[in-house]
Amino acid sequence: MVRGFAAMVQAQLAQHTGCVAILMSARVAGHEGLTLVAGLRASGISSVACRFNGETSHIEIERHATALLEETRQHAVARLVETFGARIVGLKDSSGDMAYAREATTVAPGFKVFPSTEAVLMEARTGAFAGCISATANLNADLCARAWRNGDTAALDAAVAIRKLFDGKQLVPGVKALIAHIHDDAGWSRVHPPLSVFPAQDRTAVSAAYDSLRGRSARERETGAKARVG
Repeated sequence: MVRGFAAMVQAQLAQHTGCVAILMSARVAGHEGLTLVAGLRASGISSVACRFNGETSHIEIERHATALLEETRQHAVARLVETFGARIVGLKDSSGDMAYAREATTVAPGFKVFPSTEAVLMEARTGAFAGCISATANLNADLCARAWRNGDTAALDAAVAIRKLFDGKQLVPGVKALIAHIHDDAGWSRVHPPLSVFPAQDRTAVSAAYDSLRGRSARERETGAKARVG
C-alpha cells in the first residue's frame, strides 16, 4: 500500500510539474527552494515545496482544507514521511484545523509544522510549531515579528485582531484590497479567476477597522501616499 501511495505521489509530481528538470534548474540557479503544485487534491495536499540543502532536496508539503477521505486526511503526511524519510521535513497546514496541525508535529522527530494563523505564535515560541504561514502576515508582519521574537502579547493581540477583520469574508481578495488601501494603489486589489473582487462594502468596513487598529489618521494616510508619489 505504501509503495502504491509513493508511486502515486511520484507520478502526480512527474505528470504535473516535470519536477526533476525544475528541481535541477532551480538548484543550478541558486534558489533555496521552490513550491511544486502537485495536484494531490484528493488527499488535501496541494503543493510540495522542495528545500535545497547541499546535494539533498528536502521537501515541505502543504495541506488545504479540501481533503476528501478521512483516512487520507489523517495519514497522508505520515505515509509520505514513512516512504521518503528525511526528504520530507515539514508541513504548511492551510486547513485551519489546529487539532490536525498539533497531530502533525508528532509525525517524526524534528518535523516542522507551520499553521496558517498567527494566533499560534506564542505557542510556536515554546517549540510546538516552527512558526506560521498566514496570508494576513502581509498586513501585520511587524506585529507578528514582535510577538515571535520578543513574546509581545499586545502585538500578537493586534495581529490577531487584524486577521479577524476577514472572518466570514473572502480572505485573499480581502488582503489584496486592504493592501491597496494601505498603499493607496488600486492595482493591488486586482485578482484573477477563480477569485472575485472584494465587495466594496466589505472593503470600506475592513479598511476603516484596520486604520482604527493601527491608529492611522486620514492625514497620515494622505502624507504616506504623497511620499510614495514623490
